[in-house]
Amino acid sequence: MKKLIAIAMVVVLTMSIALVPAANVGAAPTSYTLLETLSVPAQNVPLVTSTSTLLSSRNFRFEVSGTYSAGAGITADAEYSSGPDSYVWQDLVEKYEGYGEGLLELMVDGSIVEWGNYSSSHVYTLDYPGTGSTVSFQIYDLGGGTNNSGSLTVKIYVANKVINVPTDYSTIQAAVDAAFPGDTIKVHGGSYTEQVTITTSNLMVKGVGSPIITVSSETTGPIVHVWNATSVSIVGFEIDGACNGLSTTPSSGGPATDQRFYGIRYSDASGKVQDNQVHGIEHPAGCKGFQSGVAIYAYASNVCISGNTVHDYQKCGIVANLAGNSQIHDNTVTGWGSTTLIAQNGIQVGYGACASVKNNTVTDNLYSTTSWAASGILLFEADNNSVTRNMVDANGMGVAIETWGYLQVSADNNKVTNNTITNSDVGVSIAAYYGGTADNNKVIHNKFKGNATDISDLGTGTKIHANVP
Repeated sequence: MKKLIAIAMVVVLTMSIALVPAANVGAAPTSYTLLETLSVPAQNVPLVTSTSTLLSSRNFRFEVSGTYSAGAGITADAEYSSGPDSYVWQDLVEKYEGYGEGLLELMVDGSIVEWGNYSSSHVYTLDYPGTGSTVSFQIYDLGGGTNNSGSLTVKIYVANKVINVPTDYSTIQAAVDAAFPGDTIKVHGGSYTEQVTITTSNLMVKGVGSPIITVSSETTGPIVHVWNATSVSIVGFEIDGACNGLSTTPSSGGPATDQRFYGIRYSDASGKVQDNQVHGIEHPAGCKGFQSGVAIYAYASNVCISGNTVHDYQKCGIVANLAGNSQIHDNTVTGWGSTTLIAQNGIQVGYGACASVKNNTVTDNLYSTTSWAASGILLFEADNNSVTRNMVDANGMGVAIETWGYLQVSADNNKVTNNTITNSDVGVSIAAYYGGTADNNKVIHNKFKGNATDISDLGTGTKIHANVP
């Protein structure tokens, strides 16, 4: 029985009482995205400063809520206060009217602002243009606020924006660096020679008019890398690696040090990879045996990978490795065909990852030697996966469930159902080596045709039922 080779992816504020009116930043945008939430104490100290920089090209909105005690029977919110005699909320502080407006109000960057008309909910908003720096908040009290108690809550939102490449920025990376969560980056048709790293969450990066992202020289790591960010979508691109992986053996490791070649990689991230064409993720001639070259890779990530066309990859078409739960569906993955250079895997779920692999077409992953085997769909040291309604043709092993006990002992409780598996050396292979377990897997309602062997079961407790030879 051949063993499979699986790709190893482990590894002092100056007081000012100048009255500043609420900023008018034009028509309100359709949506805002929350950047951060701050708690501003009723005492003057400490000054509370945002961690976000308010870019001068962007518009923001502050939302303040809550009330606090100012002593002497006075309750205040961001703009108004209620005294012990009238109990009426007003802009001037009862018994302290001579101090004018601003007393006990929430200041922005050391200035009094107008928070608008009184709200019985004590929630106010202020539209604010970016200044190119952080923003600070503090309650203005001439007495230093030593008698005050409580706090106000400030939420900082950014107005969502559509950023166009190359109109607004000439490179995709420049647009990404300028983006805030909630933005959409539209990359228009053309060729962009660059590697792109995305660390901003809640971002849509969308190709318009079939733009191409490529590299022109030997490259390490991913062409597009989503790293430590959530809800990032990569949609509608052609990613062309142009066989520009390293000509020397690439080192492995974590996201920061891994030299292996990838088209699109998510590392400790989440989001969507949809309707892309990814190809040429290979090393140069003479280096085709390197265990590198993955078109789309989810590393400890939760990613929906759908509608992509993947071909001319060196090692794997689509991979989900390590902890994570991904959906891999409606993709077309095509290997090199019969080769003596490397054992390819079309779709791999490995090392504790969990995925639903559904409605994909996976073909032409064949290794014409006797030492290892290529596979169409490989579940390697992974439990509780579902492989269903896939068309799997002309692979060494159509669907393989296997463990070596390397990172995870088990390859248990996987379901292979309603697939069409044809013209392969082995239709479905189940095996456990080196003390591992391949237990309670299910092979049900699959159609087999033209395989040398339809099912090879070296596991335990396998349920094989209602398959059509």
